[in-house]
Amino acid sequence: MDKTLQDAGPEGFRVMTNFTPAEFDVLWGIIELPMQARWNEGRGAKTKTSARDAVFIALSVLKHYQSWEKHALDFGFKAPTFQKLVQRTLDVIGLTLCRHFIRMPSMTYLRERDRQFTNYPYALFATDVKFQPCERPGGRFNEKKAWFSGKHKLYGLKLEASVSPQRYCVDVSESHPGATSDLTIMHCAWMSMIVPSRILVENFFGRVCLLWKIAYSTFCWGHEMFSDIQRITFALTNFHVSMMPLRAADGTHYRADTRTTCYGTASPIVTHLLMEMWYWLIEFGLERFRKRPIPIPRS
Repeated sequence: MDKTLQDAGPEGFRVMTNFTPAEFDVLWGIIELPMQARWNEGRGAKTKTSARDAVFIALSVLKHYQSWEKHALDFGFKAPTFQKLVQRTLDVIGLTLCRHFIRMPSMTYLRERDRQFTNYPYALFATDVKFQPCERPGGRFNEKKAWFSGKHKLYGLKLEASVSPQRYCVDVSESHPGATSDLTIMHCAWMSMIVPSRILVENFFGRVCLLWKIAYSTFCWGHEMFSDIQRITFALTNFHVSMMPLRAADGTHYRADTRTTCYGTASPIVTHLLMEMWYWLIEFGLERFRKRPIPIPRS
């Protein structure tokens, strides 16, 4: 890094990293502690590259992005050693940078600074999906086609990002294969807040049915006793769960006993849709049964 400053000056430093030396010092002040703490830990020979120089190299690689061999030749490393150096640096600084710079503001914070969307002043952020091409994956065609985007006519990856009215990125999702619809990514994020709660309830019902046959068999006792007995079985199941936590097999047992169509290892989204369809068919059938005319017996 010092050699770059001597040979190319501050402007050359900016061309290499996108930051001036003063800006790099501010960035280094944020990540210095985790870098110094983890840079020389572990056994074996220690690298001769300082933590500060490693950050400079990583920023340069992120900006220019050539092959490992090309970058290693530029900085005087062997390609495998250079690859490990950069990957280790990114692993150390990634979490610190995300925690420090990617933050979700509150609506009160935006209103106090009069930074709101013009058409939607009540919106906290705007979300869109970014596509980036990638190499065609190996394997069978059915496995590869999940990565092909029909919109872009390329193999690639998508990710969802949210930006606040202050023009800052406040949230980034995990990557998805290129064939995933943009609306599907957003829908999965919304459904993920609802489905886990319903799956958790199914798991608990499965444990009840697994422990107490009266919880799923045809109830032949008086109806006035049903509620009290079910409360007892639920209370006893709570005690059992305190000693043995719920597991996915409990939910499978419950679905099998209730004769629903949700078998196997379907995803939570598919399970949710099938359950909703099952409930709708039951309600539709009952409604048609109610509207059916009552036959009048002939005398």
